[in-house]
Amino acid sequence: MPTADRPTFVLAAKLDADDKTDLAVAIGGFTSNVMVVRGRGDGTFEEPQTFGSLGFPVALAAGTFDGDPFADLGVVDLEADSVLLYHGQGDGSFVEGGSFSTGKRPEAVVAADLDGDGRLDLATVNSGSDDVSVLLGNGDGTFQPARTFAVARDPNSIDAGDLDGDGIIDLAVVSVRGSISPGAISLLRGVGGGKFVSAGEIRTGVSSASVVAVDFDRDGALDLINANGNVRSSDVSLFLGNGDGTFQSVRRYVAGRGPAACAAADLDGDRFLDLAVANGDDSVSILLGEPAAEFEAVPRFEVGGAPNCLVTGDFNGDGTPDLATAFAGVRVLLGNGEGTFQSSALT
Repeated sequence: MPTADRPTFVLAAKLDADDKTDLAVAIGGFTSNVMVVRGRGDGTFEEPQTFGSLGFPVALAAGTFDGDPFADLGVVDLEADSVLLYHGQGDGSFVEGGSFSTGKRPEAVVAADLDGDGRLDLATVNSGSDDVSVLLGNGDGTFQPARTFAVARDPNSIDAGDLDGDGIIDLAVVSVRGSISPGAISLLRGVGGGKFVSAGEIRTGVSSASVVAVDFDRDGALDLINANGNVRSSDVSLFLGNGDGTFQSVRRYVAGRGPAACAAADLDGDRFLDLAVANGDDSVSILLGEPAAEFEAVPRFEVGGAPNCLVTGDFNGDGTPDLATAFAGVRVLLGNGEGTFQSSALT
């Protein structure tokens, strides 16, 4: 049964032609749709516009999928087992394109050039079929039939990057239940042409909720950060990459209770990547990066509503990363440039 409308996902991207950062929000419930909130460039936003009639949208990906210069949106529909493409018109409005089948109960999506042909593709994680669907883009807003690749049970998050240094995009997929541990990151090694082979699992030891692939220690190899999304957990796990598709032993850093999502950016201007973590205890944790991929925690920011999604973007044009979270509503935290944030504004 539908529940009251609530944001399920928030995305920061430039969705019109004015070069200002906007927000797209997936809304699930009685009136499931997508809400676009255009940024004014000063930290405030225009009135929201909504479009689409969906079963239950849970994730979004932005990119130019149809060859024109305007950003499009791929919307994951959990109930319809599909991704719907919406074509951007350059003014913040979107028109419906096609619907493309995925595995069962898709929960997350990433956009990347997975086959090296210069066109954006999509990959979804499907919690109902324990696999990843790869939809190769044709460059005109359509996609080829999904290719499926098995991962650990109950996958719920995905990121893409060259994890082994061979110039081909790989996939990292977080699952609630691994084959040999309570949680796992499944590694899918790209072998070219949009095909992937299993490269094993990384044990996380706890239920997992979010994965980000980024080079934290600046050694040229991608690392993985994982939010340990369990009400009994209060930390994130860092796995430093060796550059060959293998990873070092876990490092754990304290966040808030029940971390649900994380994002990486230089939040304090020292050129080291920092972490922002959305927690189930109604807060956002800031972990300031230091040399050798260590982190220093600063006081958490209360946002309310157990945020389940978090993104970074420059919403006021000052060159400093800001944050947006989704929970009962969407809240924006404007960065001060030293790892602190102004009072949040509700959109």
